[in-house]
Amino acid sequence: SPNFGRLTFRQKLQDGVGGVDGLLGARSIALDHGGQHVYVAGSFESAIAIFRRESNGNLSYLASARGGSNGVTGLNGIRDLVVSRDGAQLLGVSAIANAVVVFNREQNAVSPNYGRLSFVQARTLGSTDRLVALSLPESTTASDNEHVYVVAEGGHRLYVLRRNLDPGSASYGTVQLQFQYANNSGGIARMYGP
Repeated sequence: SPNFGRLTFRQKLQDGVGGVDGLLGARSIALDHGGQHVYVAGSFESAIAIFRRESNGNLSYLASARGGSNGVTGLNGIRDLVVSRDGAQLLGVSAIANAVVVFNREQNAVSPNYGRLSFVQARTLGSTDRLVALSLPESTTASDNEHVYVVAEGGHRLYVLRRNLDPGSASYGTVQLQFQYANNSGGIARMYGP
């Protein structure tokens, strides 16, 4: 087709218009693996906007998770988001708070809260590291789903964290630091900047 790969404008969603909230300073976007929900990091608002994808591909605003509301912390300067491969959690990193934030996702499709987030943890890493990106392995192997990789621009570091995936544990869903790799340490060189 001559139109293959072309983009067609469908919709515009704007903070403060039509009830949409949490988009100021939009920095990152994440979709769940089923393609049902879209999450946007609103860095200027310390918020994550949540949208539902309709059958025609348009988005409908659902809610936002906001720092300082409902016990949520660690969203100051939210920069990057990722949905875990199992779909159970949304994780993010905040450059100003220097935190890895963890939310549980409602996965029950018949629940009125389907796709919405509940706060689990804000795990601070360093005081001036400026966390800017995170990633999870693309593998479907359960053990690979445990690890989270975080890049710290200011500290020239790579952090490796482990998600607690034991549903019987009191700390289920939280992340804990496993290793950190720093520039000019342990033979590592030229790990500067973003």
